[in-house]
Amino acid sequence: MVVFHVIILVGMPSSTLSSMQQQVPAMFVFGDSLSDPGNNNNYKTLAKANTVPNGIDFPYGVTGRFCNGATIADHLGYLLGIELIPACNDPRTTGSTLLRGVNFASSSGGILNDTGAKFGQNIPMSKQVELFGEKILPELKSLMENSNVEESAANSFEHFVAKSLIFSSIGNDDLINNYLSRFGNPLNKPIPPHFWDSVIIAYSNQLKFRRTTEFDPIVYSFDHGPGPVFLYINLPQGVRGHL
Repeated sequence: MVVFHVIILVGMPSSTLSSMQQQVPAMFVFGDSLSDPGNNNNYKTLAKANTVPNGIDFPYGVTGRFCNGATIADHLGYLLGIELIPACNDPRTTGSTLLRGVNFASSSGGILNDTGAKFGQNIPMSKQVELFGEKILPELKSLMENSNVEESAANSFEHFVAKSLIFSSIGNDDLINNYLSRFGNPLNKPIPPHFWDSVIIAYSNQLKFRRTTEFDPIVYSFDHGPGPVFLYINLPQGVRGHL
């Protein structure tokens, strides 16, 4: 397994991006709002961003991304020379489009299945992994085996999978929209270890798909997003003044 520490060049000009050579065959993205490309757009949920000002600086306008431009997953794809990774809930994500990879990230979704439920529907990490293993990988395998491309080790499904990139960035909502929303802000006591144990065990089990798919390059990012800011603004005024 190769683990990368990535610096995203947010201000990279489009001319530079277009000249990037492709470094991996495809990228598969798992995560929450920091990587969501619009998977929640048609869900009954408050956690979606398919209205302005989201997307005002994005070439494709409002797509459901929780930002004015591209997400961290988009920028990583740019750096690796890959076109925008399609959303798993986009009906156009089928056929040869899958050869770029698929983005399963869903805002308010978490490692724990009940994370973010107060907002409405989302795709928790367990479901993201299920869609990947039981839907997308079989479709990809069928697509590549039935293509007219000459069969060789270099363009086989196994080689494609081994050299593709997995990017997983999730966990922020498990703290903010699960534990803290149920038990409040722990001002003078740490979050109990059993909560983090449940998160770690769940995440470890979800990542076991690697044992059968043999992905080489993987990026793990335990995102905290605006978590520290959220905690700060919810502190009592007297406590906040001492920080």
